[in-house]
Amino acid sequence: MTSEQQQVLTMLAQGRVTEDEAFRLYAALDAHPAALEEGDRAEHLRRMLHQVAEGLLAPDQAMDDAAATAARPRHLRIRAQSHTGEQVNVRLPLGLVSQVGRWLPGGHVTVNHTVIRIDELVDLIRHAGIGQILEVDSDRGDRVTIVLE
Repeated sequence: MTSEQQQVLTMLAQGRVTEDEAFRLYAALDAHPAALEEGDRAEHLRRMLHQVAEGLLAPDQAMDDAAATAARPRHLRIRAQSHTGEQVNVRLPLGLVSQVGRWLPGGHVTVNHTVIRIDELVDLIRHAGIGQILEVDSDRGDRVTIVLE
């Protein structure tokens, strides 16, 4: 969080700006403003601003909360490389991950003769931090990795 965003929270706590004004100011100062278009992050910011406005959360507590939120992953990247050299690289907004189960019939995938339930994978993704969460190598030399970034 920048010092300017900290000032926005302080102004909100002091009643010098409304919650909507604070949201617009805070979003304009965000390093990744497009990320605020994602529903979950925008909703979280609005909840935090409301708590500051109501005096339920001090600006310094909100800054700690915002820093923790910024460290959360925003995208899911799936990389697949076949033993023949073919490559696939897919990057999805994390908000779409829960929808993936609807695209796959049966609610599971089989990788290397191992059944992976989609609901379990989605739950893992929701609670994991930034970084690699899965890597699968086949006997033939195929590789699939899933990374949160």
